[in-house]
Amino acid sequence: SDETLVQLITDMLTYGVAAQQYAQYNTDAPVTEGVEGMGTPSSRVPEKTDRNITTHVETLGDVRFTAVNVWFDNVNKIGVKLSTTENARLFVDEAEITLGDALYYYTDAIRANEFDKILTFTLYEGETLVQTLTYSVSSYVYSMQSSEKAEMKALANALYNYGVSARVYDHVMNGTGEHIFEDTNNDENAYIATCVCGHQAMVIDGTFGGKSEGTQDDVDATREFIEASLDAGISTLIVTGDAMTTIEASGYTIPVVSEALFTTSNSIGTTVAGVIDLVLPDATVIMPYAFTGVSALRSVTMPRVTDVKSQAFSGCNYISTMTFGSVVVGIGDRPFYKIGENVGGCDLILHKDQGTSPFKPQGNTFGYETFKSITLK
Repeated sequence: SDETLVQLITDMLTYGVAAQQYAQYNTDAPVTEGVEGMGTPSSRVPEKTDRNITTHVETLGDVRFTAVNVWFDNVNKIGVKLSTTENARLFVDEAEITLGDALYYYTDAIRANEFDKILTFTLYEGETLVQTLTYSVSSYVYSMQSSEKAEMKALANALYNYGVSARVYDHVMNGTGEHIFEDTNNDENAYIATCVCGHQAMVIDGTFGGKSEGTQDDVDATREFIEASLDAGISTLIVTGDAMTTIEASGYTIPVVSEALFTTSNSIGTTVAGVIDLVLPDATVIMPYAFTGVSALRSVTMPRVTDVKSQAFSGCNYISTMTFGSVVVGIGDRPFYKIGENVGGCDLILHKDQGTSPFKPQGNTFGYETFKSITLK
């Protein structure tokens, strides 16, 4: 924790120096002057952009996005510029914004540990959906990598590194931040990624490069990768992609990764139980029987899943924690049957708005099953 705090302070002060240089303010007295015990400033840069704009009409009228950027001041904000505010309606993450006469709209302040948070701006002309724009502070930093304005680029990069260090410190000290993995643009289907806090994870492309149907060779290779990773002490498994590659197994169509997990064993050939923390960052639907009887799972985290089909996690007797980051709006036939049965039950964490949805928990019961506990957050 001391190391992460030193790095946070180092990167925060480095950002301060970059701001001084950019604004040409008091440059002969940098904020780092006289500070002892500083570490080496971080030098990370974003490897991808979250900027994406989609036009939903064949021909744009008067209402459109014309610019997006980041506001630098004592706080950081994302700003979008509109061509006109007349007959325009703007939503930010589904919340409608009251527009005045100003063409620029700026968000609320974005905290340092939220620079990777993607905001969605939706623009209407009257009742007609015109454009959707996604953006983050990191998107802006990525765009600055090609800038010829050296001081502006340095300011953006220093801001980004301050934000990453803030997230790492938050994660290490409070357990509230996400793991931040580096080298995740690997071209391999399966590889090991390392978090900046030192944590390692298996990463598997669940779509296998976009294939709809997998093979037994895919299953075998995936299982061998998981087993080798477990033997190396790596227990977190991140499976990317929404529409995962599937295979026929025992009369059911299930994801290739699921079949590999079902047959995963340890170094002495015994089927593993309750050792893998599964993260599905992109999945929105868990297909029928997807993870039925997968004893290897210890926890499952699903930020975007809103629909859990029949028997999806039935017989996962060793899952002790399951987390949903979105409101579940579809539940099939007993998807959680006997979940956590061999570990004294499963603690379920649901989105805070699940309590007002049609599928709201009743006490400790959700999806036809009783959980050890249910928390809305």
